[in-house]
Amino acid sequence: MGCLGESEAQPATNQRSSSRSVAAERTMITEDLLKIAGYKNDKRTASIKIYCDDFFQKKVADKTGTKYFINFWHYPPHEYSNGAIIGGSWLFEMMLNEPHCTFEIHRPTALEFCERKAEEFWNMMGAVYYESNE
Repeated sequence: MGCLGESEAQPATNQRSSSRSVAAERTMITEDLLKIAGYKNDKRTASIKIYCDDFFQKKVADKTGTKYFINFWHYPPHEYSNGAIIGGSWLFEMMLNEPHCTFEIHRPTALEFCERKAEEFWNMMGAVYYESNE
């Protein structure tokens, strides 16, 4: 199961890809990819959410200040008492301070897609900084 609206992230076949590459849009989210992209790992924070075994966070900022934080929570495969097994997955979460809210994508499949949607959501919510450098 992919991200909602993920099909819009793929350019039409007769168009050239812009600065975003199609390969980057389709790259599976992994611990290594998150680390390369600047996410910090904190396994202790993972215990906040039930069944979660790993946590990565990235602060998104510019010269004005901190815009928002992006979190990736990892859920390992889980076997239920009836024998059903659910494969491992990620939860993408973006936190805003004003208004205080979160934006989530369950079972995301592409890092760049999630980061782009976070920026779009931040702008849609009024582009209010989490913390100012002033």
